[in-house]
Amino acid sequence: VPMSEAPPAASEEAARELQAEVREAVRGDLELHQAGQKAFVSLVRAYREHHCNYIFQLEKLSLGGVAFAMGLLRLPKMPELSGFKVTHFSADSSVDISALKFKDRAREKARRVREEKQAAAEEDAREERGEQRVQRIKNLPWSHSNKKVAKKLKEEERAVSKRKRRRGEEEDGGEGEDDFEDDLRKRH
Repeated sequence: VPMSEAPPAASEEAARELQAEVREAVRGDLELHQAGQKAFVSLVRAYREHHCNYIFQLEKLSLGGVAFAMGLLRLPKMPELSGFKVTHFSADSSVDISALKFKDRAREKARRVREEKQAAAEEDAREERGEQRVQRIKNLPWSHSNKKVAKKLKEEERAVSKRKRRRGEEEDGGEGEDDFEDDLRKRH
């Protein structure tokens, strides 16, 4: 059987066109974006955790090429990628990931409802934390209350200035008195 060189299955130009089509499809459907990210994460973890690490070497895998082939718009944040320099991949900064929507209307509606519930729960949690903070401030002992500390500090400053006047010293005189005032301020 005579052997001859087979023509390339696809040219580089055709590969770029296909990649542009894949990315365009991902920009239009959140489900495709999530599936691509899930597949990428699964592949990286499989390489990382496989027992035959002399065959499946994550360091030698072109992670950027894999991400590009999966149509990822951005690389997912994952601890397995820390310390790796990902080449041959450029994130699509023109797309706001949070603005992607499901093509399936029912899934999109369910996602919006879930996000609204989550936002309401976060708002309730913020209000709860605010109420707890106010209650903690109300329950502070008088010695820790800012107004009371300020009032006590003023009273002690008046007492110090009164003592100085009795002794006939000037307001800025006496190094020992300054140390006493500094100690009072540091304590409160």
